[in-house]
Amino acid sequence: MAETEADIGFGTSLWMGNGATPEVFTEVMVELTDINPPGISAGVVEATHHKSPGRFRERISGLRDTNEVTYNGHLVRNDAAIASLRGKVGQRVRTTWQVRIPETEEGAGDGEIHEFKALATGFDQATPLEGVMTWDLTLTPSGPVTVTAGPPAAP
Repeated sequence: MAETEADIGFGTSLWMGNGATPEVFTEVMVELTDINPPGISAGVVEATHHKSPGRFRERISGLRDTNEVTYNGHLVRNDAAIASLRGKVGQRVRTTWQVRIPETEEGAGDGEIHEFKALATGFDQATPLEGVMTWDLTLTPSGPVTVTAGPPAAP
């Protein structure tokens, strides 16, 4: 049996575009704990007709969609980055985001950048009696996710 090639997501980062041309990205410098690029799904459309073989329903692939994502982190009081994320909610302009997954420690050139446009649709905070205060930012993507070769391993 071959040894596993699994890896952990440590070092993954979230970057926010500024909307300029060319776009300049700034790392979201807060204590992020969960970072995932948006997933993709496809709708299914019924295409059954009066002569469908064997009286079975027929289906065809519909439109593709990018799934909503939520990013989590530790709440740092009076942090400008957190205030900026909170302020994104409800803005009518889509922001370009990047999830940057670093390459492995071996430097195999296997890092990735997942880039997508999204609306910020939610910002929540949790302040447990005994535990770390946290925040959640929900982004609803609009359009495709582009995946390209990513940044080098973190120093």
